[in-house]
Amino acid sequence: MKKIILTIICLMLVATISSCNSASKLKKHEKKIEELVELRYFSENSKYKDYKYEIYPIYNENDELNYFLIEFEPDFFVYVRKNTIKMKILTGISDYTREEGEIWRHYKRVLRENGKKYESKYFGVEYSCSHFKAAGVLEEKLYILMVDCQEYGGLYIPAVKRGDKFLNLVSLEEFVYVKTVEKADYSWMEMGFSSKKYFDL
Repeated sequence: MKKIILTIICLMLVATISSCNSASKLKKHEKKIEELVELRYFSENSKYKDYKYEIYPIYNENDELNYFLIEFEPDFFVYVRKNTIKMKILTGISDYTREEGEIWRHYKRVLRENGKKYESKYFGVEYSCSHFKAAGVLEEKLYILMVDCQEYGGLYIPAVKRGDKFLNLVSLEEFVYVKTVEKADYSWMEMGFSSKKYFDL
């Protein structure tokens, strides 16, 4: 019985230490990103100098911290990719790559009448805020899921969990995540992090 109790205590300690380390790493990333945001977007002549902003962590399909959202008030947003050491060595890019958001609308991928190809059906209003803010889910755990599509290449899907499924924040549909697909039956956001110095945060 003592061995079982000791094992449980050890597991709890390991989980606590791991959680503290994760929180500490997150804080370091957020502090560095905040410094870079201040340099890039808040110079005296910047059109964003009077904006306010918040930084949110975003996870990938493996629940690994991989991205960040910088949500500016009133009408701007930036997605940031956390770069790996390998990527930085190969490309010479910095710790973070930015993708500035553009105006977007919700849409769904639907089959055409012939049932062979998908097309996009747009609906709703235009947004200049992020997909996460538009959906009112900023307090939840945020995800950007990468889908390898034979038809279009790599697709990025902003999402939050709904039980054992995800809610696609582009189409507002729940779906079961699959890493590789043949045809683009998912809706995705227009984003592609470019490994060039120009796009460093």
